[in-house]
Amino acid sequence: LRKGGTAAKPITIRGNGAVISGLTPIADDSWQDRGDGLYFFPNDRSKGANDPQAYDALRRRLTPDVQKQRSLPVAELAKGQALWKADGLWFRTADGRPPTGICGTMLGEGVKLLSGAGYVIVENLVCEYVANDGFNAHGSCPGLVFRDITGRFCGDEGISVHEDVTMAVYNGRFNHCGNGFTDICASQTAYYGCTSESNRYFGAQFNGGHHVLVDCVFRDNPSFHLQFNSG
Repeated sequence: LRKGGTAAKPITIRGNGAVISGLTPIADDSWQDRGDGLYFFPNDRSKGANDPQAYDALRRRLTPDVQKQRSLPVAELAKGQALWKADGLWFRTADGRPPTGICGTMLGEGVKLLSGAGYVIVENLVCEYVANDGFNAHGSCPGLVFRDITGRFCGDEGISVHEDVTMAVYNGRFNHCGNGFTDICASQTAYYGCTSESNRYFGAQFNGGHHVLVDCVFRDNPSFHLQFNSG
């Protein structure tokens, strides 16, 4: 979204439980055989803050975390392991035969708001399997409200806002992402009754701005549950 409403007349998006998923099948005939069981799918999804992931037909993740994806040499790929590099996705199959039924997180974000998209209400919507954030806002976006939303299996955050965004989140659920949520710069955010759990790194991180947490739950986030940094 690049346009929004006004304080007196906001725009409301009702998901009614809909799911926005970035998980997209990779055509079996799009793989290039590089020998020794190694196959390559050219793609530029791994850029910026994106942390794209690959899954098999049973939705088992084949790619490691972003640090290993960017540092591990392709030549060291184990059988059954994949790496998403800047040039594309590499996969060494367990039996040497061409990959079949592989999916990748091809969308950057599920819902993205840019400067000018203020006074927007988003309700009852799920965003999953995206390379960056489930819900993301950049620039000048005042008066954002999210209710009953879920961000799950996202490469970076379940939800994240930047610059001078102002936002309130009610009953948000963020799980199995890189991080539950991260708000930075001069953003002003408030989370009520939200849950952040089972993310790969941390539950929530705030870098600058002003932030409020009320009745929120953090659990099973291995790095840390909550961190405040000045900025």
